[in-house]
Amino acid sequence: MLPTGRVLLEEELERIAPEAWREEMKKLSSRGKVKTQPGVDLTRRTCNRCGGMDLHFVDCGSCRKECAYCTSCLQMGRSKTCTPLYYIEDEEEERTSLTHSLLAWKGNLTPSQLEASDTASDLVRKTNQKCLIWAVCGAGKTEVTFKPIDQALQLGQKVLIATPRKDVVLELFPRIQQAFPTVRVIALHGKSAQKWEEAQITISTTHQVLRFYQKFDLVVIDEVDAYPYHNNPMLYFAVERARKPSGNLLYLSATPPDYLRKLPQVRIPARYHRKPLAVPQIVLERNLAKRLKKITHLDVIHQIINYIFENQRQGFFFVPYIGLVEELVNQLNHYDEIEGTHSRDPAREEKVRRFREGEIRILVTTTILERGVTVPKTDVIVIQADSSIFDEASLVQMSGRAGRSLLDPVGTVVFIAEEKTREMKKAIKHIKQMNKWAKKRGLLDC
Repeated sequence: MLPTGRVLLEEELERIAPEAWREEMKKLSSRGKVKTQPGVDLTRRTCNRCGGMDLHFVDCGSCRKECAYCTSCLQMGRSKTCTPLYYIEDEEEERTSLTHSLLAWKGNLTPSQLEASDTASDLVRKTNQKCLIWAVCGAGKTEVTFKPIDQALQLGQKVLIATPRKDVVLELFPRIQQAFPTVRVIALHGKSAQKWEEAQITISTTHQVLRFYQKFDLVVIDEVDAYPYHNNPMLYFAVERARKPSGNLLYLSATPPDYLRKLPQVRIPARYHRKPLAVPQIVLERNLAKRLKKITHLDVIHQIINYIFENQRQGFFFVPYIGLVEELVNQLNHYDEIEGTHSRDPAREEKVRRFREGEIRILVTTTILERGVTVPKTDVIVIQADSSIFDEASLVQMSGRAGRSLLDPVGTVVFIAEEKTREMKKAIKHIKQMNKWAKKRGLLDC
């Protein structure tokens, strides 16, 4: 049986059902459930799968004609002018509205969380609506989505939770499955074995969403401001195509870009434990890049490490590029329990697990872990915070790794830099503004 509500290339259909896909497609076509377009439209010079315009023109060995393929979505298979792209409509099942909740989570929401949850639940009862939930890091955005997801499931709807990064997919999957134990939940990423399976709740990287076609009634975009989703027309195109024409879209973000702040919205400016966000301290060090080559010359680093070890804490050391991860770990190898990881590290998932379990005390990393990771009693150090790689959003997100737990509701955040940049100042202003809004609304205990 072929999956429905999909946009698929012939090579993908061949992988799914090597013996039967042509016959299945004939049956679907006879019912008007399939339409076909070329992978790349030469007239519009656009890829029909991802909406991209980064085309590579070739003398094609397959069609012997002028041909082009899309480089934007190449990692998911070659979309070409001479390759059919099949749009398979979703099977409309008879929906039975439930009179009972499917949500097993028994936690309590704060008043601001409840307001956001109720607003999102009202959205589900309408059609073709969009809403932004603007919530500080660690405000419990995931828990806020439980009620609207439950509402959608009770109405017999299909739900997509999309997030830009695989790490967050892996983080969300067990939490969603635990919250909805009687519901079929799947997790999709580049190495997932569940790509062609059906479920009531699908958790997916935004890239994997490219394969869906008018499938979902409720689409939740988590971390909407994160790379590679932010300002990526291809991924916006994918999400819009994945939801049904009547479907609703819920954006979640701690640092929404300006163009999303114009949407109907609800804000959660405080965490559930009612303590303010940690405001970053700035430590200026002259000739920082040079001194990082010999870290024994940087007393501030060793003072922070000693503080973390002496007080039984843990620390994220964020750096702007992969090479510096390895440099710092090599220089700090005389300390126990310090490791480094980054996007190219094959042991990344294992190291994150060990960090969560306290086996690693300090994790040197890039922005790959700026989101979706919660570890109690954790401090945050951003080294070379003045790097052009770090913008306001990433600095706020990295700062948001501290103080997320009731066991340690504030934590310490330090920006180490040669100079104060505009982005550093904006990040600090952003955090202070959230604390101000929270205090004004009576959401803080101090």
